Amino acid sequence: MMRKLAGSVIAVAITLVSIGGGGDIDGQGRDQDQSQPALALPVPPASPSSPVLGALSQNIVAARDALDEPLVLLVGDEQMYTKLSDHVDVLPLGSPPPTAAELSAVAAARIVDEAVSHFNRDSYPHHLCAGEVLVPGIYGVSIDQDAARRAVETELLTRLTKNDARPVRLPAEVQAPPTHPALPGRYDSRTSVWLTFDDGPGAYTEQILDILAEHQVEATFYVTGENARRYPETIQRILDDGHQLGNHSLTHPFLPRLSRERIYRELQETQDIIYEITGYRPTSFRPPYGAVNATVCEVVAEMDMTLSLWTVDPEDWRRNHSASYIRTHVVNLSRPGSTVLLHVLSNRTVSALPGIITGLRARDLELSTATR
Repeated sequence: MMRKLAGSVIAVAITLVSIGGGGDIDGQGRDQDQSQPALALPVPPASPSSPVLGALSQNIVAARDALDEPLVLLVGDEQMYTKLSDHVDVLPLGSPPPTAAELSAVAAARIVDEAVSHFNRDSYPHHLCAGEVLVPGIYGVSIDQDAARRAVETELLTRLTKNDARPVRLPAEVQAPPTHPALPGRYDSRTSVWLTFDDGPGAYTEQILDILAEHQVEATFYVTGENARRYPETIQRILDDGHQLGNHSLTHPFLPRLSRERIYRELQETQDIIYEITGYRPTSFRPPYGAVNATVCEVVAEMDMTLSLWTVDPEDWRRNHSASYIRTHVVNLSRPGSTVLLHVLSNRTVSALPGIITGLRARDLELSTATR
């Protein structure tokens, strides 16, 4: 995402697409068929459904066609759609009706507010391990709202009075994603595929343990301190069955936004809870959301833990990802040395797990076994 963006300024294009005209748009963004301004045309008898545009169209013919023409907002390779009619009926109906300039000013402000809500975001770091991108970064975007409103207002006014649709380019600051190295994890084998399960223990952890035992497969469970306290028997069984326990923080926060003291407390309290239950302290930490910064890396290293991420992620937490999708994604994308990210909070993962194990073995991919 956003890989095509470069430099400190990005051009944000809002393309106003006309669906009412019959001509082609040339390379300058103008309708080639129109040689006469819209104001020279007679007023059509049909009025728009919007009361504001209905009143306005008595004086401005182009307002009728402007009502339902989609505005396609583009940022890089992302896009969103809106319509003029969604933003103008806040204007009061009076006598005389609102002018095109008044309508354009109100609509431009509302459209830009919507675009800012949709597109603006903080940057997210690249995570690298041995030169391989484990988690791709995301460029941050911050639209210049004042300049955007002026540009959109000018274009809307042109559109309403001349029925002429052109792209609008809005300036925005771009924050390049920082790059953070991931330390080698507990499992960095180049011959095996490692199954890992996050966010537990939970309602489905026992079923997952049963399946792993049946197939004699070892896994790593990255658990939160809160859930470990809630399911102490399951925590003990994970170790008794020959699996590994990893630290996944106390409350599953977005760690880069926390202070150093809070990050340390999230990790240390989880270590203490697991030790109280099992007498064992994990040596591997997986950050929630895979999100780290320099402070997180420093705290993890100071606590003598390794930072472990993943290379295959079927996003099994998404409700629209079926068991079949999860299974196919993992089996097709895994290779020797892959670390698979799964979660313990969905029965879809439980249903997919037997097929994942048999599918990987059918591809002659080695799985770590409980006897290792």
